[in-house]
Amino acid sequence: MAALPTYLHFDGPRSRIYSIITPILEQAGLAPPDMRELVITEKSVIEKSSYDGLSQAITGNDIPKITAPLRLDHYTEGPAFRDILHTGELHLHALSRRLSQGEFIPFAWEHGLHGYVGADGKPTQLLLDASADLFFTSFGRPPLNERLWDRFGGEGNGYRLGFEVTANATADLCAIRYPQGPTLLKQINDALAADGCPPFILKGVSRIGAYFLPATWEGEDEVRLLAKRFEGGGAPVSSQNDVEIWPVPINVGNPTALISLKEIGVRKLSPEIVRKKLPAYWTAIPVVQD
Repeated sequence: MAALPTYLHFDGPRSRIYSIITPILEQAGLAPPDMRELVITEKSVIEKSSYDGLSQAITGNDIPKITAPLRLDHYTEGPAFRDILHTGELHLHALSRRLSQGEFIPFAWEHGLHGYVGADGKPTQLLLDASADLFFTSFGRPPLNERLWDRFGGEGNGYRLGFEVTANATADLCAIRYPQGPTLLKQINDALAADGCPPFILKGVSRIGAYFLPATWEGEDEVRLLAKRFEGGGAPVSSQNDVEIWPVPINVGNPTALISLKEIGVRKLSPEIVRKKLPAYWTAIPVVQD
């Protein structure tokens, strides 16, 4: 373990927590925490409002961001495809619409986030509110995914949109994490609890929780584009048929993400017929038979 910093020599509580956290971070290849930026109370260890260095390190380890352009597929059925053609946009939807399908709750149980899930296993109002401000859309990684074709591509009667995706300032692009052992966050908080110390409260915990799904969905190998609405932050959220959406224009630079359409895949439909129905600005996009 790294030598105890000088500023901790006469600070017992901080040096104790430093000694617990540092070996776990070092094992993950991360630097020791800056304890001067942490606030320790009887109930929690939190970062100062102007600092999120430890949270960023933990999140980056548990849910690494994809920063380079990535080739991904988005499977969709006919009505949604026609809406994409009409608007020239891909829409992010609120995570709150998916809570009944196992979103976030497994992460909350695993990490002891009891404020998000009630004793009956149902989401609390805190989780309902937090998930209503998280907007996402899902992609699969090439090669073709039969499960995604069946589940989201209308059993072959829909479409596969091949995009190149780059997350920009207001969004994160990360692979979904399926069960693969304890997260770094859990390792740290388990070690703190074992020594009688309060837990570390991660900044942005709702965002990291949005990237955890049960093992039953592992075959989808999902990559998720996620954006968070902050109060007064000017998020481009609008309402469509009484449902909130976060639109991302396709082939147009914007603060959320650059989503460039590279091809359209069909399975049971005719590529020639689909190609004739494309808008003028997409006529150069290849339509291929999957």
